Amino acid sequence: RYKTYLKRIKKWDDYTIERSINEPTDFIMNKLSNPAETTPEECYGAVFGYVQSGKTANYIGLINKAIDAGYKIILVLAGMHNNLRSQTQMRIDEEVLGFETSIEYLKGKSSEYARIGVSSIIPQPKITVEPLTSRDERGDFNRNRAGVNRTFRIPKIIVAKKQSSVLRNLFDVFSSNHDIVT
Repeated sequence: RYKTYLKRIKKWDDYTIERSINEPTDFIMNKLSNPAETTPEECYGAVFGYVQSGKTANYIGLINKAIDAGYKIILVLAGMHNNLRSQTQMRIDEEVLGFETSIEYLKGKSSEYARIGVSSIIPQPKITVEPLTSRDERGDFNRNRAGVNRTFRIPKIIVAKKQSSVLRNLFDVFSSNHDIVT
């Protein structure tokens, strides 16, 4: 969906998609541990680059591939301010989820989501990734969201600020949740 979205909506040519997104994300995916393995393995990485150099498009491509590969927890650390975290969430809503995560929007709707971004190109019949954060200014991960759905049968995506209280909440949830291992 993401490749089709970049081509049809963003008007990227095949060469740019291949060289800027597909090849680098394949390289990174090949360095990661297999999510189906039961033996824990640590792997770290970082995305860095010049302003307007395609960092977000690149890590969104990586997120999409990680979900396809079977990873269950996607954590994006997005700055230290609410507005930067919210901007990143909006981009992920459009280019990964395909629906808006605004609390106000979700409260007013049933299980039927308006299609945005990647879902406007290739719709998905059901939610295949559950967001634990929203695009709202105060939509960061907190203790209230920690108990939303603690089973990890479907992937969860979290866009969080790099602040100690937020990171502590994440650590508490993940370190006390034994379902993550299965």
